[in-house]
Amino acid sequence: DGMESLPVSLAYAQFYDLLEMDKTVWKVVYADSFQSGEGETRHAIDGRADTFWHTNWMTTKEPFPHEIHLDLAAPYTLVGFKYLARQDSENGRVNAYEVSVSKDGTQWDIVHKGNLANQTQWQEIFFAKPQTARFLKFKALNEHGQEYYATVAELDIMAIK
Repeated sequence: DGMESLPVSLAYAQFYDLLEMDKTVWKVVYADSFQSGEGETRHAIDGRADTFWHTNWMTTKEPFPHEIHLDLAAPYTLVGFKYLARQDSENGRVNAYEVSVSKDGTQWDIVHKGNLANQTQWQEIFFAKPQTARFLKFKALNEHGQEYYATVAELDIMAIK
């Protein structure tokens, strides 16, 4: 009725049309540690929520940081990654982490650092800007329970054309 409102603005997050990824061609090319029989490295990218990569907890008990390197089989424009924590227990759920990318698997650029929630749902993390890379390094810096081991049920990438 003739009253003017104050100006209003609303900002939306960047929208990406993500590619469907074929994880069957991906390979784990390095992991600093794994628990044989339970936490094989391939479990981090096998598409199953009920398996997981687990660093050694039984014999050598290596301290943090722990890392796993993925070869995506081809270069992609990466806009982020997805992390799924171990589903059957809180053991090893990653808290602080950093993610690096590489075109050749030898020269790495850190593209994101942060903390993950202690939850069973997928967590999507977007980079500040898109990165062209063939390799991804996920480095766990600690875990929510303050133990020495790390677990990852699934790692995935978010990529665009």
